[in-house]
Amino acid sequence: MDEQKYTDQERLSERIEYMRNELIRIGMRDGLNADTTIAYSKQLDILIKDFQKIS
Repeated sequence: MDEQKYTDQERLSERIEYMRNELIRIGMRDGLNADTTIAYSKQLDILIKDFQKIS
């Protein structure tokens, strides 16, 4: 069980890092107040909360 939790944490951490980089790219491309940037930011927030729950 702990091994599964670790791999889940690792995969989620990698996904969060990828999305952070994408969020920066989207924000620079579309602007920080653009609907696309805000929507992507909300998706990232959900992943971060999920990560905090399993940590």
